[in-house]
Amino acid sequence: MATDIVPATPELREIATAGDGRDITRGFMGPLLNTEDTVLRGLGSRWEAYREIRRDGQVHATFQQRRLAIVSRRLIIEPGGTDAKSVAAAAQLLANIEAIGFDRATKLMAWGFFYGNAVGECMWAIRDAKVWLDAVKVRTPWRFRYTPDGDLRLLTRSNMFQGEALPERKF
Repeated sequence: MATDIVPATPELREIATAGDGRDITRGFMGPLLNTEDTVLRGLGSRWEAYREIRRDGQVHATFQQRRLAIVSRRLIIEPGGTDAKSVAAAAQLLANIEAIGFDRATKLMAWGFFYGNAVGECMWAIRDAKVWLDAVKVRTPWRFRYTPDGDLRLLTRSNMFQGEALPERKF
């Protein structure tokens, strides 16, 4: 007899806000792990250097072309099976993706190719007794670090060096 597995309720509140006083990038940045990016290390781990590079017309135009190429592709969502649950899940996912401005989030996340990583915070909502992705808020990548095990950490004023552990399936 098959049993339905009920997933845990996702974290619904916004965590990496910039306006709550926990954003350490306002005036100070502290490392959790040393960056593996040789270019960034050579620039003294100054993330601002990447923003300066982005101002170059050729760099910006070339990268803009790449980002637009990504979102110009047609999104295809196929059910994992032929049963009614799989077909309904695929239909819900497609409706959800179309409702959240997925191309905008994808274009913003594509800056991860430029910066070396990108972080998107999933804003979940409960509607019609289902979990919906309400929005993807792309966050400034230098506000985050990784542990040696690869876990993402949010740097805050109260925890600049170890970072705060983040909920699963939230980022």
